[in-house]
Amino acid sequence: MVYEVLKALHIVAVISWMAGLLYLPRLFVYHADTPAGSPQSETFKVMERRLYRGIMNPAMIGVWIFGLALAWQGEWWHAGWWQMKFSLAAGLTVVHHLYGRWRKEFEADRNTRPSRYYRWWNEVPTVLMIAIVFLAVLKPSFAHAEDTGFVPARLERIAPWYQSQVDKGGLAGAVIAIVHDGKPAYLQAIGTQDRARQVPMKTDSIFWIASMTKPVTSVAAMMLVEEGKLDLNAPIATYLPELKDRTVGGQPAKRQPQVVDLLRHTAGLTYPEEGDTPGHRRFNNIIFRQSLTLADLVTSLSPI
Repeated sequence: MVYEVLKALHIVAVISWMAGLLYLPRLFVYHADTPAGSPQSETFKVMERRLYRGIMNPAMIGVWIFGLALAWQGEWWHAGWWQMKFSLAAGLTVVHHLYGRWRKEFEADRNTRPSRYYRWWNEVPTVLMIAIVFLAVLKPSFAHAEDTGFVPARLERIAPWYQSQVDKGGLAGAVIAIVHDGKPAYLQAIGTQDRARQVPMKTDSIFWIASMTKPVTSVAAMMLVEEGKLDLNAPIATYLPELKDRTVGGQPAKRQPQVVDLLRHTAGLTYPEEGDTPGHRRFNNIIFRQSLTLADLVTSLSPI
């Protein structure tokens, strides 16, 4: 949620800043053709001052604050595209201050440049803006030829974490693979293939996997999250009203299970054969038949 708010504020600040950077030099164009001391010139001075101080300065500050906050959230410091974008944003800042100096010259009736000079400068923010937008959207590789859109520093955290789980006995080994846009971004074998720790894990080790509906469903759910159609922190009753007001052993729950609980198996749903408690026995009432729909299954869960 924090990332989304920062991104929204950043976009608002960018739009406001660019509006000023594109409009102020147009004012300079017309101001340059206006006689000094004339009523029109004085009007231009007021417009330029209010635009620069009231909109452009706060917007520029907002762009940098929210932009750097986003970079901190996403840990993009080492990404080549972000470094290039940072340089172009710094270029826009130079243009901003250059416009500020020219505004002061107009204010003091000391401008000596023709209007066509400012017409050319009116295009500079546009070119920089186009380059920045393409960098932000496409995120091309600059710093590393093998860059596939991931931050190397974050990828480096994966192997140590899995190795710590192996050392604790949580698992014997694992193979971690990340593919982005059809290109392998990360491939690492950790631990061993057996609990006796005799056979090292390899990247092409063969695994016996059961319950494949779980990872497939989880991937589908995360795709919906990515598209903004599913909220991981929403109570499951938001999407399945039949499962509202859940209880624990017949007692009111301290909190209602969320979508994320379904993905990590902490929503209180289980199989009856996995225990003999009253809670487990209540799951004997679930109807499992291929002829039933998912809606029928959810309905059978509602009284449990």
